[in-house]
Amino acid sequence: MNLTTEQITDLWNEYYPRVYGYFFKRIDSQTDVDDLASVTLTSFIQNLSTKEIAQPAGFLWKIARNQLCLYIKRKSKNPISIDNLDDFESLQTTEDSEISEKYHQLLQEVMQKAETMLTADDLRILKSSYFEEKTSAQIA
Repeated sequence: MNLTTEQITDLWNEYYPRVYGYFFKRIDSQTDVDDLASVTLTSFIQNLSTKEIAQPAGFLWKIARNQLCLYIKRKSKNPISIDNLDDFESLQTTEDSEISEKYHQLLQEVMQKAETMLTADDLRILKSSYFEEKTSAQIA
């Protein structure tokens, strides 16, 4: 399926803030967050353009998770092995309170916009993930 420029722009605008927030929550380097979010979205859009993907949102988060896993392995002296998504999601890559404050401020802005765009169920899932810090398994 070939995507038009408008479709690509719409996908980017829809998913970039969420993907950015996912990385921002877990990584302390602003440059790395920008890079990972861009690489993830670019890969997602390229795959959508060339393949028929049954569950695009799930596929996007699989790409994001894999990018984060690769990032952590590259940054770690002792590469980690992650066999369970719950263990992976509990990893903390930053404890910097300034970054945490910026993250929460950005998250509040995203939530304000999301409240006008998402369904009640989608909002509940988003809040469970980012405000209650529940894992994907707990939310499911």
